[in-house]
Amino acid sequence: MKRRHLLLGLGAAGLGAAAWLKPSDLGAPYSNAFSTLNQMLRSQGAGKPQLLIDLDALDHNIAALKQILKPQATLRLVEKSLPSLDLLAYIRERTGSNALMSFHWPFLRQSAERFAQSDILLGKPMPAQACAQFYQRPLRSAFNPEQQLTWLIDTPERLQEYLAIAQAHSTKLRIAIELDVGLHRGGVRDLQQLTALLTIFQAHPQHLALTGLMGYDAHVGKVPSLISTREQSYQQACALYRQAIDQIQQHAPSQLAQQPIFNGAGSPTIALHRDNSPCNDLSAGSCLLLPSDFDLATLQGFKPAAFIAAPILKTLPHTEIPGLERLAGGLAAWDPQWQQAHFIYGGHWLADPWQPQGVTANPLYGHSSNQMLYNASKRSALAVNDHVFLRPRQSESVLLQFGDLLAVRNGQIVAQWPVLSENA
Repeated sequence: MKRRHLLLGLGAAGLGAAAWLKPSDLGAPYSNAFSTLNQMLRSQGAGKPQLLIDLDALDHNIAALKQILKPQATLRLVEKSLPSLDLLAYIRERTGSNALMSFHWPFLRQSAERFAQSDILLGKPMPAQACAQFYQRPLRSAFNPEQQLTWLIDTPERLQEYLAIAQAHSTKLRIAIELDVGLHRGGVRDLQQLTALLTIFQAHPQHLALTGLMGYDAHVGKVPSLISTREQSYQQACALYRQAIDQIQQHAPSQLAQQPIFNGAGSPTIALHRDNSPCNDLSAGSCLLLPSDFDLATLQGFKPAAFIAAPILKTLPHTEIPGLERLAGGLAAWDPQWQQAHFIYGGHWLADPWQPQGVTANPLYGHSSNQMLYNASKRSALAVNDHVFLRPRQSESVLLQFGDLLAVRNGQIVAQWPVLSENA
């Protein structure tokens, strides 16, 4: 082959490869539902980032959760994942659940005062100071902690601290024991540790009541399959849980409540806890809003139900990176997503662009919590005062950052729900 022909061939191959590597235009206008939401917020919104709860999607997820819930098991709603009393009330009414799991003592007080007939289990061992704070002033409701509240402990040392609190306040604390069923984030790991705890319960029946056990198994399905399959991890966790139940029933049956709480699961694994589960009390919360961290095989059929709506403050016809201004035209020609620059109100949340399609965070400009830059092609048809809709990766922290939640149905705001407060 002649040198000229070889060079032409290589050049054509290079152009072909470049064309193949060139990003496609992913832009598209809002879907019909989000176009309606955008127009509504342009006229009725607060002019700031707001958190929307799609009630139709939430209703769908409530129905889906009922379908996968173990028969006869108690559904325990996770307060931190649904951090609004009105949101919790909406879900409680539609699930029939009267059980809550709380992770923060200011939120615990608010839940106990709003839901006076509820049964509340702590989801993590709280510092003794937090437990003591709860008892320093009376609740503004008929909620009775001696009958309705269960604290969680993980070590004999913490149980001794709680015992001192019970003695100081002349009360009896209901206690569940945290088990390490494979997550390795603390909790009882062997029967010897469990026996040490049971000994303390037996010595102080007037101040300590053993209500049950809690074993969180979020590791199930996340261990690499070469090490352990999801089913193997789940069965191992269940086996450890059964060993603890057997130990209590053999050595301290009189210490255990007549209707014990054997709590487990969580949104990632609740679908696995069926007839073979040792748990009679199953927790869930995030699956009802389905932030993106919960796009899991065990939650197929659930829908995203929570979205951040952030107003666009500035729209520029091209994206200029400081120091690389000369490349602006070339970058937009190469990647259609760089055709327009949109600076939103706020940003840098644990969230990713959702609508309209094709909006992306700029990888070079950097993050901003004040005016985050998002790029989109002209096909997205965005303008100043439109909204970028983002999907949270989590619900438990993100939902607390925007003030009242906007409950929407059919593109209209039907309720505003305050979030839980740090001031209990």
